[in-house]
Amino acid sequence: MLEVIMNNIFSFATGELSQDAFICWCLNWINEPDTIATHRYRQLGLELLAKLIDKPSNCNELLKVDIKSIDKVILVQQVLNIDVLAIIPQYKLAIIIEDKTSTSEHGNQISFYTDSLKSVFNSKKPGNAYSKLEKAFKRSALNIDCANLFDYHIHTVYFKTGYYFDYDWQVAHSEPVHNYLTGPMFWDILKNYTDCESDILKSYCEHLKQQLDWYQSVSKINGRYDDGEQYIKWERITQHGLLQIVFDNENIDGAWLWKDMSAYLNQYNTGTNQGGSPWTNRCFWTRIESETINSDLPRSFKPWLFWRVDHDSKGAYLSLRFYNKDSKQDAEFLRKEIYNQLNSLIDKAASVELAELNHAYSSCVSRPHHGNYYENTLIRVGIDSVLDSWDKNSGQPFINLIRVIDSKLRNAIGTFNWESFVIKCLVVYED
Repeated sequence: MLEVIMNNIFSFATGELSQDAFICWCLNWINEPDTIATHRYRQLGLELLAKLIDKPSNCNELLKVDIKSIDKVILVQQVLNIDVLAIIPQYKLAIIIEDKTSTSEHGNQISFYTDSLKSVFNSKKPGNAYSKLEKAFKRSALNIDCANLFDYHIHTVYFKTGYYFDYDWQVAHSEPVHNYLTGPMFWDILKNYTDCESDILKSYCEHLKQQLDWYQSVSKINGRYDDGEQYIKWERITQHGLLQIVFDNENIDGAWLWKDMSAYLNQYNTGTNQGGSPWTNRCFWTRIESETINSDLPRSFKPWLFWRVDHDSKGAYLSLRFYNKDSKQDAEFLRKEIYNQLNSLIDKAASVELAELNHAYSSCVSRPHHGNYYENTLIRVGIDSVLDSWDKNSGQPFINLIRVIDSKLRNAIGTFNWESFVIKCLVVYED
């Protein structure tokens, strides 16, 4: 007998609105009577609800919640642009769920939604939002006017099933966000209910598992698509992974994939080139140090440096770059002087290791000396040959040599007297 292949709706409905609906579908089972037919589904809804509020942050309102006692959840979508609003009248609790698949929070959405909801709860304005809430209460056979909304505690959740980049972890741990869920955290709940007969549940589980498996597959640093194109050229996850392995001592086995990046000292960020390909940066200095890079010169000055994974017509590469976008004439002059000094420090501190790297991987190192741009390359290391030999040597000696180079440069550049240097440069410029 031929196996019937499920035609998965979530293969087409891949957006956040579809995921919003599934979250509501899970939670809405709490409103069903606890019968033999509904019991497992109610368990799913209650387990998800428990996960949404499992970080009470010493909040008395949440500490009082007995999940098993809850039998009513009011669910509202897109009120005040909130993806999902879950209201628990029994405990005067309103849960804002900011739901994301592959995108990230922007424009302080969660903080804005919280303030907007408080306004509605306190003043019943704007009227269209209050009216939507009123209808939702009425569907649950409740009168909103008797609910005392001004007494409600608002709890916020950042719910993203896609990959958490550095910015996502910053959002997850920001003050307006009380809790967060990742794709693996959601899967850890759902996988316990694969025995349920619901096609909706089976379809979403299959969709989410495929998504998580794909993230795992592109965590392979030397991985390739079927057409031979390297992951690292087109997947920022892969780029992220290489930087984390090299500079944060992560294991090459992909265990870093869902690690909370707020634990790292150095900041990461990603972006897209003009042609659509991604790049990923890791700051050269720690987060605290990087905050001083734009301070008034010369006090607390450290050059704005970062390591970048990217690719161009010559192939994939790792580069060390110097950035200064100040367009004033004296700043342009100073930028070139700093760039030249950085090159001098590199020559003195890491020339041996750069030569070793160049020998190990067939002239992979180049040292462009232009210094005329806002963003200037100090070191470029072509990594195609590194990736090609990855299975044989687990990224060595590349990983070790880059770590040594990074350490020596941070010491040499960090201990250099930039204050005195900048003063001398500005004196020359003024003369």
